[in-house]
Amino acid sequence: EQLKLVIHSSEKQSANILALLAASYYSIEDFKTGLPYIERACDLTEKPKEGWLQMAFSGNYQIKKMDKALFYVNQLVYHFPEKKDYWQQKAGLHQILEDYENASATKELAYKKGFLDKESDFINLGQLLASQGEAYKVALALEKALASNLIPKTEKTLNLQFQSWLQAKEIVKARLSLAELFTMFKDADDGYQLLQYYIDGELWKEADTLAVELLELKLTDKQKGKVYLYHGMVKYNLGDTRQAMKLLGKSTAFESSSSQAKSWMSYIKQMSA
Repeated sequence: EQLKLVIHSSEKQSANILALLAASYYSIEDFKTGLPYIERACDLTEKPKEGWLQMAFSGNYQIKKMDKALFYVNQLVYHFPEKKDYWQQKAGLHQILEDYENASATKELAYKKGFLDKESDFINLGQLLASQGEAYKVALALEKALASNLIPKTEKTLNLQFQSWLQAKEIVKARLSLAELFTMFKDADDGYQLLQYYIDGELWKEADTLAVELLELKLTDKQKGKVYLYHGMVKYNLGDTRQAMKLLGKSTAFESSSSQAKSWMSYIKQMSA
């Protein structure tokens, strides 16, 4: 109340007094009343104090005026570009406002400035860049961060790297990422997908080793039938016809692969005749 009397009795408003009054209202969590005073303090100053801009940003955020909050966080980024929290807040506000293009650009700039150092930051960066069709950038950023141990090799980060290379149509790199993912976490679905990549790439020895390993994991009946089928195909391409027929025979016991397995057995018999 004393500060209000000072302000209303003065011919010329003082930015410092206005900011102090705003802080008084903030201290009792009356952001709506205090906000106009801190905004006025910022307007009266050519280069507002960092704390004042923070108050203007947080006040607007508290009362859910996100456009105004973005205006002040942009001021914080402009005047204090070395503070990584402001870049994160700016990117977050763009996302809240569903402006994913600017959110992506802001997050990428934060990455280039070296401000991303958490797994969640890189996951968010990846999602934003992917939403803008920049899968290749996602994969490169993750590759660099993982190689330098900036972020840990978790199931989530490695899977995002695999998906990014895949979307970027870098099949060899996608396959290598998937192989690392399976080696570390032994997920049957990842291994099953990797086996298909090995067969498509005619990497018979790698497929042979992987198929043996997969059959020791918990697979669905559909997957197990297909693994026996693929393993039979692999053994045939490696010149082991007897083992190929044995594996294909096991595959016929599963509805998902029976027809294909029988076709392969018939083909091998014809070729061996």
